[in-house]
Amino acid sequence: MSEEESEAPIAGEEEEEKDKVQPHENGTKTKKKKKKRTKAPPGPATVHDILWQHRRTDWVIFRAVRLTSSQLEEYLSELPHFSYVNKWVLCARLTHSQLESGVYVHLTKNLATLSHLDLSHNLLHGDDVKLLLATLALEQNTVLSVLKLAGNPLGNSGVVSLVKAVLNDVVTLHALDVSSCGIDDSACHELSYMLRGGRYAETFFLDLSKNRIGHVGTSVLGKGLPGKVSLSLCRNVPLPQSQPQKRSRELQQSV
Repeated sequence: MSEEESEAPIAGEEEEEKDKVQPHENGTKTKKKKKKRTKAPPGPATVHDILWQHRRTDWVIFRAVRLTSSQLEEYLSELPHFSYVNKWVLCARLTHSQLESGVYVHLTKNLATLSHLDLSHNLLHGDDVKLLLATLALEQNTVLSVLKLAGNPLGNSGVVSLVKAVLNDVVTLHALDVSSCGIDDSACHELSYMLRGGRYAETFFLDLSKNRIGHVGTSVLGKGLPGKVSLSLCRNVPLPQSQPQKRSRELQQSV
């Protein structure tokens, strides 16, 4: 074998060198840059994906800004796959009729095990509380320990009806969240009366934060509060002073 043949590069090695370097016009050599592959962004999560993200058949958890009609149908079609539910969360700006159309039916099937129910940030009004109470059988329900209805426009009448049902007998509910429900001072006298007269098996927490309760309502609620009851009244924004004050004066005299 001649010296010229022995010095000739192997074909495979020459190809590798071509991959690594690329000559410029001025004779210098630079490494060839590799193109970065960008992954396509994932598509929007389906109702099925959200419901099964915890991989538990005893948890029904779904939060969304709003549900379309087709998404609500998909949600209802998934519910029979869950059983012995102890935690149910549905926050999706649903109206009373939408909840009544199918959600309440599945709720009643799980009352024996349901201990945590969160229907916050839906569109339940004061007149809708009656059917909700009937669905949950709240006056006889001893399993449910946490009920959250924050962000629903229940108003004074809805919250008073709800608290009245909770405190009707021995109180087994541990926490009731009615924050951001539009309550003002005019409901506080009746709420205070019911809280003082309740029979509590254990501690009871009532969240009244982010409502319209002022200093008069706060004074009324704090008077004679039982030791087992705790309240949250943070971040309340009272009604403007231009509102009628006759009711407020009556409340202040009852303190």
